[in-house]
Amino acid sequence: MNIGHKKFEATCSYCDIAIKVPFKPDAERNVYCREKQECRTKDQEYRKANPNIYEKFKKKINPLKPAEEPKPAEEPKPAEEPKPADDEKTIEIKIADKPAEEPEIDKLKKRLTEYQYHIAELQNTQKRRDKETEQKLELGNIQIIQNIIPIYENLVRLVDNSPNDSSTKALTMIIKDIKSLLAKQSVEFIQAEGNPFDPLLHDADDFTENSDFDDNVVVQEIQRGYKIHGNVVRPSKVIVNKNTVSSSVDINE
Repeated sequence: MNIGHKKFEATCSYCDIAIKVPFKPDAERNVYCREKQECRTKDQEYRKANPNIYEKFKKKINPLKPAEEPKPAEEPKPAEEPKPADDEKTIEIKIADKPAEEPEIDKLKKRLTEYQYHIAELQNTQKRRDKETEQKLELGNIQIIQNIIPIYENLVRLVDNSPNDSSTKALTMIIKDIKSLLAKQSVEFIQAEGNPFDPLLHDADDFTENSDFDDNVVVQEIQRGYKIHGNVVRPSKVIVNKNTVSSSVDINE
């Protein structure tokens, strides 16, 4: 009779289930059912903890085979950190792949601001230069006109005191051209006679008493005055009325 094929009834040492084993149960060692992996794992742990029991059993079965030295128990491996789920990985990749604002953009913005500032500064400088050039031209025109005015006035007096002949007609045409030139340069006469005396427009050369005029009114213009663009080129020399009768009345009152 072959003992290797005979089955013996036994009870699982871990879950108390009735089982059959191919060897005669021994009270010194545990048996386990093959249906539950949990019982198999517990039995392996038990064998590692009690190697002497199973060494005796091996000697009984095969006394000629030398006993193997028990293997040292393996140290438990440190638990691995849980790997992040796919969703977490996706979030991390998205955050990592999101490009931060490049410093070149800030540099370009700064250069643009500086460029705009320089343009504004150049425009202001150009405006100042244009204004200075315009003022210089106006000043040059004023100086030229100041030199032309006496010539114009001398020609007018010459024509007024000369007989009406061909030479007079030629001078009259020259006077007309000069007068047209003065008008193009915005030259205008200062109105004096009959107007109140204005120290900004008139230069009082003398005073007189005339009851036909109010006090402080220009009675006579001795030399005509001129303005260019509202600016006085030469004030008018005038005689101003000072009514002593009205002044005495004011004093008596």
